[in-house]
Amino acid sequence: MTATHKAVLNAARSQLGFAEHPPGSNRTPYGHWYGMDAQPWCAIFVSWCAHEAKAEEIIPRQHYTPTGAAWFRDRGQWGSAPRSGALVYFRWPSVGRIAHVGFVESVRPNGTIVTIEGNTDVAGGRTGGRVMRHVRQTNIAGYGYPAYADGAVPPLDPDTARTLQRALGVKPNGVLDANTVRAMQTHLQLGPKKVDGELGPITITALQKRVDAKPDGQWGALTSRALRKALKKGAL
Repeated sequence: MTATHKAVLNAARSQLGFAEHPPGSNRTPYGHWYGMDAQPWCAIFVSWCAHEAKAEEIIPRQHYTPTGAAWFRDRGQWGSAPRSGALVYFRWPSVGRIAHVGFVESVRPNGTIVTIEGNTDVAGGRTGGRVMRHVRQTNIAGYGYPAYADGAVPPLDPDTARTLQRALGVKPNGVLDANTVRAMQTHLQLGPKKVDGELGPITITALQKRVDAKPDGQWGALTSRALRKALKKGAL
């Protein structure tokens, strides 16, 4: 049976307060388990949590963050909207690529996210040697959405995404990318200032109202189901 987002987050929460020893060594139980101890370990920590929660089929084993992000992109399970249980990938300007990853624990009303991350510190660094919570809103490259059994972060499957894209008149690549979101925002008549390619609560709520789903600003399984039904009827 597929794991739930609650199980994954509970595994991550159980490690809050952990600090590598000695400091600066990158030596951790997670690295030892992975077989790559003494290496940067934010992605290894994510992999360990997936293992503990029996979620390895839906969260890739990863030690290099760009590889983990690519896994989600290749499966159409990547986007710009935060969800509890999603993996959040960060692009560090000083590195010039995706270089850090953690879990989204919750999303605040103001759009900031509460995360649980490995190999960070009080200042929010990417090599800090601790497991900590942070409140983040910058340097976010995107989110990977595992196919959890409880539907907390259900991806829009590629076939439905392509059907939506055809209805909107954009390239049907099967991924709910920024270009598709902009087309959807225009279609929903959100106004020029809201056509930004970001799949946030305002856009999701407008879509939910259009497809007769509960307008709560969170894209869950019921929203996907209502969208598929509307697309089938040609009623988007």
